[in-house]
Amino acid sequence: GAAASLQTAVLTEVNGALRAIGRIASAQLGGAPLWPQPQELIAQIGDYKDFLDRLTSLNTGGKLRQYKTSPGALAAQAAARAALRDVAARLVRIEELAGLDDYLRDAEATLSPDDPWQARASEARQSAAVAVMGTAAAVTAVKSTMLDAKANFVSRYLELHNAARLDHQGDDAKRRVMASTTMRRLGLLESVQILPSSLQTLKADLASLVTCRGADAIELDTATVCRACHFKPAFDPTAGDARNRLAAVENALERLNQESSAFLARSLDDPTAVRGLDLLDQDRAAAVRKATDPSTVPDPSVVQDLNRVLQGLQKVAIDGETLLAALRSGGPATEGDLEQRFRSIVQESMKAKDPATVRLVIE
Repeated sequence: GAAASLQTAVLTEVNGALRAIGRIASAQLGGAPLWPQPQELIAQIGDYKDFLDRLTSLNTGGKLRQYKTSPGALAAQAAARAALRDVAARLVRIEELAGLDDYLRDAEATLSPDDPWQARASEARQSAAVAVMGTAAAVTAVKSTMLDAKANFVSRYLELHNAARLDHQGDDAKRRVMASTTMRRLGLLESVQILPSSLQTLKADLASLVTCRGADAIELDTATVCRACHFKPAFDPTAGDARNRLAAVENALERLNQESSAFLARSLDDPTAVRGLDLLDQDRAAAVRKATDPSTVPDPSVVQDLNRVLQGLQKVAIDGETLLAALRSGGPATEGDLEQRFRSIVQESMKAKDPATVRLVIE
């Protein structure tokens, strides 16, 4: 009968009101609450639910016929029912766009904040927040905009990922550098105490070059980072082009090799080193001299002899950053001012040391 139909309709409405009350405060799209000040709306729908709860007592035809209320009270409940319908419709639209909104939110966190793509994502997400307040057609249109933003993100991420990561050929090139004559030579010369310790920094730069061929558009349909290497430009904004970085490390290794070789050659001409060479037999002395050739990979025993020959020379290291800070201290300077600052640093480093045997090294 009419009473039973009423109870079924009331139950449906109560459940809808409870869902709406539970979602209104937390509903978000585009990074902002859908209802910035939800309490008044929650109270209105809460009052409507209380009204519905009272109707559950009208469970017989007689009780239903005896029910009386004023037109004003019914008008207030009709307004609340319309508000509930509007909330329900917006929540459905949110569900349609929520997956894309979540993806774009994660994508924003993946790329650097100053990446040009960020503006496209922000515009799409803000448009979505407006569209859910409107018609189904508006939602369809903004969904297309969000899909375009997603597609652009995938292209941008793959561009950055493929630049920041070495491919198969790049990995082969990295292996060649690691196994090169220059690397093996510098690794042995690293134990020469008088030489600057620059190799570890270059090794670290080389190790930071990651090989990855795992990212593709199919994977990025459901993830905003490569699952193989977890590259995230927002956390690694200086990754740059891996092939260029590899070439830079290779060039730096060659410069270090040339500079170290020239430094050793000059050091072996020092009278202190010459006396040390005279203590070696002819073959061993020749081997030490040959160790200054940039293309030679010396035997570890030759490196030991090199250290013995140069042991009369004293390495004094000056930290490069400390030197630069000292030269900058005092602000703008004349040529004479800079020369004086540099002399002061050198004099401080040379205190209580023999100038004839000291070799200054800037590290």
